[in-house]
Amino acid sequence: MPDQTTNTYLEALRAEARAKGGYATPVQQSSASMTGTGYAGNYVSVIPQPPDSYAVGDDIVFKRTDGSTTIHRIKYTKPGYVFTQGTFNRNGDGWIPMKQVLGKVTKLVDSKTGQTKQVDAALGN
Repeated sequence: MPDQTTNTYLEALRAEARAKGGYATPVQQSSASMTGTGYAGNYVSVIPQPPDSYAVGDDIVFKRTDGSTTIHRIKYTKPGYVFTQGTFNRNGDGWIPMKQVLGKVTKLVDSKTGQTKQVDAALGN
């Protein structure tokens, strides 16, 4: 169960993200595909971007056809689509229509310490 400090970190991140039209959420890692990014067990800020501004290397959140959401990295782009892949996956997810993209991961907040880290597309995290 999160303590009061943890809730404060998440609420502060949520307020900042809402001001930019996005949201913040705790991340539960369901596979090893993004191991090493620091997302699992922490909080991320997800901010919608104009469709033509997503770039190779951006970590994005998208909604799958089954309704689940995934954080993966953009490997390729073409008008109206992005091709994503988890950092430890051999194969990509295929071409994801922009209408399924919820936003770009812009910030990571450690759920225990509150330490904030900007997510840098050039580094992938």
